[in-house]
Order: sequence, then C-alpha cells, then structure tokens
Amino acid sequence: MKLYEKPLLESFSGSSPLFVQNDFVMFPKTGHMFTITDSNDLLMIKKILDTDQFLTVVLANNEVKSMAKGYPALYEVGTLVYIFDSEVKSSGKIIINVIGLEKVEINEAMHDLPYRTGAMTIIKDVISSPEITEKKRILDIFSEFLHVSKTDMEASLLNNPLINKEMITNIIASLISIPVHEQQKLLELPDISLRLNVVCQYLEKEIEKEEPSTLLKESLPIPPDWN
Repeated sequence: MKLYEKPLLESFSGSSPLFVQNDFVMFPKTGHMFTITDSNDLLMIKKILDTDQFLTVVLANNEVKSMAKGYPALYEVGTLVYIFDSEVKSSGKIIINVIGLEKVEINEAMHDLPYRTGAMTIIKDVISSPEITEKKRILDIFSEFLHVSKTDMEASLLNNPLINKEMITNIIASLISIPVHEQQKLLELPDISLRLNVVCQYLEKEIEKEEPSTLLKESLPIPPDWN
C-alpha cells in the first residue's frame, strides 16, 4: 500500500501519542529515522507498533512555562506521522522510520500513561501559487546554494515530476541550518508558497556569504514510497 493512499489516513482515529522533541521539527511529506532509547518512549513505541502505527511529532516549547508538572510545554502544532518500518536492536533500543502525513493542531489529553497523548485536528496548508514556476524557482536556488556551500548532495534528486512543490519545500525546510524555533515557525505558516518564499530568502542570503552554512543532514529525507 502506498504511504499516501487516502485509506491510510482514513484509518487514523483522531488521537495519538505525542513524541516530544527538543531539537527537531518534523514536516509533512518528509521522512525521518528515530532511535528510541528512553524507557517511556520505548513503551509508547511498542504500544503504537501493536496498534495503528500513528504518532504525532511535536517540539517542546521551552520559552513557555508548562502547566503540567514534570513535563515541558509544547507547541500547539506538530506533524502526524506513520511508522512504516521498525527494528528492535539487541540492546533494547528501537529504530523507527516514519513518514510525515499531515500538519495537525494538538489538544493534549489528561492521562495516566507514562507518555503524553492528544487529539489531533488536521490542518491543510493553502497552495495558492503556480506549481511549476515556484517549484523551478526553489530548485534553482537550492542547486546554487549546494554549489556555493560545496555540499555533497544532488538537487537533481528532487527534480522529479512526481515530487510536488509542497514536498520540495518541506524537504528543504527540514534541511536548512536555522534555530529549531524558526523551523517551527516555518511549519506553522498556513501557505505553502509563503513557506517556499521564506526558505528561498534564507538560501539567497546564504549564497551571498563568503562561508555559507551547511545543511543539517547530508542525505535527503525523501519518503521511500512517495510516488
């Protein structure tokens, strides 16, 4: 079954555990690998793997005082993901590979579990500008950035008709070296074209520098079953 088939999302119950991150923002239509070692997270992942395999990745908001004792405050927007592959290591840790499905608004639930859960409301981003023109723009700028920064990555990997503007924008947004709270702002932008413009502006500024920043990762987080 394709990861983006409609029936997959239709099987989502509307709630999921929360996988809280301190230094990572997950974007829809991108992939990521997590190594799970925390005991509470391990319990959570084992439970998910036995059920529907849905999880919501959310950033901890360290700038706000938490109302829940012993837990960090969270941003209200995260990304619903699906665990499409997992491996239990002999050490007890679990490796999971996830695909970002949709941006969601999080309404955290009261619970007596060793991990946090919440109800999710799917947020659909606005796609307001021409697909082909903007896709070409961000790819051209990204290619120039890779050349100037001497990054060992081929932008041509993204130049595929099956990879749309939303995927390209979110993949590059997840790669650029900006503070995590700034990446969260990118995620929360309601319009794909606006997110694309902000990412392009960042890349253009880096291109003008004598020593442009490098990417956060050396490999593109392209979902293995995106087509």
